[in-house]
Amino acid sequence: MATGTMQVGCSDEANKGKLGVNDIGYLCSVTITDQTNFRDEEGNSLTESDLSIGSTVKIILTEPVNIRRSFEKEEPLNLAAKEIILIQPDV
Repeated sequence: MATGTMQVGCSDEANKGKLGVNDIGYLCSVTITDQTNFRDEEGNSLTESDLSIGSTVKIILTEPVNIRRSFEKEEPLNLAAKEIILIQPDV
């Protein structure tokens, strides 16, 4: 993870509502600010260092963005994280 940004897979959002989805994977760059909150699913506070490459996270953006439309129109995405929630895998 680069300081200030996080690369996340956003293929599910980029393909939402599509029929005949292609096999292209999409990455989104999400800006992390000093206002971004990190927590786990139970609400316990975390820090960015508690995440690692391959972690499953849910990201709440500071404002709504239509990711699929942005990819279709090749518009730049400006994604800023309000909250990043670490999702623990089911065992």
